[in-house]
Amino acid sequence: MRLEADPAAGGNLQGTQCESFSEGRTDEATYRSRLEESWNYRARPKAKPDAEGHVRLVCPAANPWPLVRCEHKPTSVRPENRGRLRIAVRADVKANPPPSCSQQSVTIPPETGGKYRQSLLFGSSEWQSTYATLRNTNEGFNGYVKTRPTRPWTTPGADASTAWPARAS
Repeated sequence: MRLEADPAAGGNLQGTQCESFSEGRTDEATYRSRLEESWNYRARPKAKPDAEGHVRLVCPAANPWPLVRCEHKPTSVRPENRGRLRIAVRADVKANPPPSCSQQSVTIPPETGGKYRQSLLFGSSEWQSTYATLRNTNEGFNGYVKTRPTRPWTTPGADASTAWPARAS
């Protein structure tokens, strides 16, 4: 099984697994186990964020304890690391490696990722319960707005249950 754990190495496990699961090529148990496995190969924080919110992240193939093997980090491809996941590096990344491939760690400013940053791991039980609550709230309100009568929704008694006359059966 080929796993791609780094966006610079051709994608990420979450995107790859989501596609195969949504297309019906993978059952839910396999999807969940692969998703949980992918969390082990994220860039990990080197220390706590500084006073301004900048955080240093370490590549999963960086020393002193590489979790994966990558040809951009030669020390991760030593014999004692045999058996660890090998990241397949795309040709375009080989030609022009990002800073995370040429350094041991990178500094990420707080504004990077902006509105797309997630504090919860995608697919985790915490993410699922939070996402489900927010999604149900949003969809419930949308349904309410779409089924209300043409009167303004601020008018007292202007909800779908009281605004329409009863139908004759």
